[in-house]
Amino acid sequence: MTVDGISRTVSNFFFYALLDESLAIKASAKAYKKCMKKIDLKNTTDEYQAAIVHETYKVWSKYQKKLSELNQNIGFEGNWILPPHTDMGLWRQFLRDAEPEEFLAVLWSRVLKFPDERISQGLGVTVGTVRHRTNRGLKKLGSMRVTVFYDE
Repeated sequence: MTVDGISRTVSNFFFYALLDESLAIKASAKAYKKCMKKIDLKNTTDEYQAAIVHETYKVWSKYQKKLSELNQNIGFEGNWILPPHTDMGLWRQFLRDAEPEEFLAVLWSRVLKFPDERISQGLGVTVGTVRHRTNRGLKKLGSMRVTVFYDE
């Protein structure tokens, strides 16, 4: 993984985890700096991924508390460039309804495509725990109903 790849991965994590542009930018910068201190660029991608999981979780926890203190509803504001017809409504609902451990596991495993072993390493839990959280999150996400309207 390159330095640019690490930056993009950390930014994507906070985009999906916070859904607030200004907080996502601040959190990404903070987590990226921490990751780069821990990561030896000569190491393997596996080691990068575990460090990214560990550092993004720590920074996410702090920023999640800030969101709670502000009593801010999850809102999607800003200038993020998304493909046409992309609706973040389902993801927003998932963040509200799922336990944090569940949506984070889905985010790392299914969105960022990190192996369960690296996630477990980064969090200090067993692989079975990661898989259990991911499966519970996917069940919740799969049970949500959404109506999609397209302009024709």
